[in-house]
Amino acid sequence: LRSSSLTCRFGGLHDGGEVTAATWFNDTCIICIAPPLPKGALTRAHRNGDSVRGAVSVPFSVSNHGLRGNFSTSLVNFVYDALLVIEGAYPSSGPASGNFSVVVRVSPLPSSDLLRCRFGERIVNATRLDGGTVRCMAPRSPPGLVRLSVSTNDQDYVPEHPFAFYEDPATNDLLPVSGPSESGGTVVTVRGRGFRNTSLLSCRFGYEVVPATFVDRTELKCRTPPLERAAPGFGLEWSSLSSQHRRHPHPVSGSTRLFPGAHWYPHY
Repeated sequence: LRSSSLTCRFGGLHDGGEVTAATWFNDTCIICIAPPLPKGALTRAHRNGDSVRGAVSVPFSVSNHGLRGNFSTSLVNFVYDALLVIEGAYPSSGPASGNFSVVVRVSPLPSSDLLRCRFGERIVNATRLDGGTVRCMAPRSPPGLVRLSVSTNDQDYVPEHPFAFYEDPATNDLLPVSGPSESGGTVVTVRGRGFRNTSLLSCRFGYEVVPATFVDRTELKCRTPPLERAAPGFGLEWSSLSSQHRRHPHPVSGSTRLFPGAHWYPHY
């Protein structure tokens, strides 16, 4: 019934877990704000060994006429989960464009179909990997530090873990643009913007990721791997230098050709 006496009870008769319904929608739907776990229910759960990994299940019932009315007898339970603890997140930072995977270690992690991650004010779905980790795709966000939190019910987000978004790095130029295939080992200078001095700074040649050395925010250096590791099974192909192009025009020359001075003999 739609009345000020509409009451929800979390726990047993003498646990003290009664609250007035916050919102009445219709005869079949109301909203109640769960109170803190009643001490009586917690004591009873510990005494009976009903607590599972810190979670406590209590009976839930509704009365149309407040504490003096008859509460429902349906066998519906509400579970108070143990407080989550974020033990770590990898990576702990990423580019502002988002769309990269973040693995979060959470304890304890109950079974739930409503797992979510929140980066600042942006909420994304999360996938359970095992009993202690979830994976979520980071959203787009302005550069800066945000709070990362996890929810198991898409409502309560606790706790909060620092996560940093940084300006997307971009490359403008490589020098040199070629090197030996079998041995690799060519030191390549990469120029661009948004480079960060971290232990995870890397370059990728084909499929191979190699460590990079930070020079400043516009320059880094890395050493090429052998072609067999960068592109296993592909090998070398004959191709003219004049047909080699970069994806974007060179910032100085404006040309997309990797070797602007190369030409087919004898066409000068």
